[in-house]
Amino acid sequence: MGKRVESTVKKFPGFVVFMDPIPDPTCRKLEYVMRNLEKDTWEEVLIPVLIDAVEAWELENFVENPTPETFPGSPRASYHRLVAWLLGEITSIYTGNEDDDPNE
Repeated sequence: MGKRVESTVKKFPGFVVFMDPIPDPTCRKLEYVMRNLEKDTWEEVLIPVLIDAVEAWELENFVENPTPETFPGSPRASYHRLVAWLLGEITSIYTGNEDDDPNE
């Protein structure tokens, strides 16, 4: 069963459901991204991992089935907040922060 997480991004209210547990191939991709982040290309490698880890997108002002090519890139401030929020949530699932999981 996935982990439902409410959006903290005003431009994109709603929720997403992350795979929980995250499948091993997606974990490996996340590990690769985290070890090899480069300032100019982080978005190109991180966005596909985030998309792979989400099983349901229920966000307003958001595309129905996002791909790296259709993932909303503007407004930029909202985009950065969205990516930071998603990254924080996937990291929490990946590292196993069960102590503060309200779904358990």
